[in-house]
Amino acid sequence: MKRRLAGSLALGLILVAGAYGAPQTSVKPGADGSKQITVRIHNYAQVESGVLGEAERTTDDILRAAGVGVVWLACSGDQTTAKEPACATPMGPMDFWLNLLPRSMSDRFHLGVDAFGVALEDAEGGLGFDAWIFCDLVKDAAAQRQLTRSVLLGTVIAHELGHLLLSTNSPSAFGLMRANWSGKELLAVEHQA
Repeated sequence: MKRRLAGSLALGLILVAGAYGAPQTSVKPGADGSKQITVRIHNYAQVESGVLGEAERTTDDILRAAGVGVVWLACSGDQTTAKEPACATPMGPMDFWLNLLPRSMSDRFHLGVDAFGVALEDAEGGLGFDAWIFCDLVKDAAAQRQLTRSVLLGTVIAHELGHLLLSTNSPSAFGLMRANWSGKELLAVEHQA
């Protein structure tokens, strides 16, 4: 199921944010609702609910344009207590963990200041289920470039979820799935919101 979605999503994600300033595509979700993912959030960075809600809407808009719906679950930041009962249910093939990390946790990845997040493959080298977003780096980049933090955060989340759906080795030469975003592309993200 996940691999079928990855195939149909690949072109949609690359096109949907093609050159950040280009018009959006009109890829529509399937009528049977089969293109829906569930994202379980661990908010270790304690991102404010308003910022996180706007980021989720930005991510929703991007993924919906690529034909994918998202169900968001707020799970605990300490992994001991779930805010949503569904967080305790077994993971399915279309369920993902999104870990929002503060600087103290993201520094452990040793990826540098130009990495806003990471998504890793599973043990067999296939599609993974976990993404980590480096929230302080996103916040710093938004402030330096006078961008709306929630829009940049939502775009970064969509990028990392794209890796989970496509595979972590799925960069594009342009658009949302590009490995490194230029300052011009970051400014275009703001104007599309």
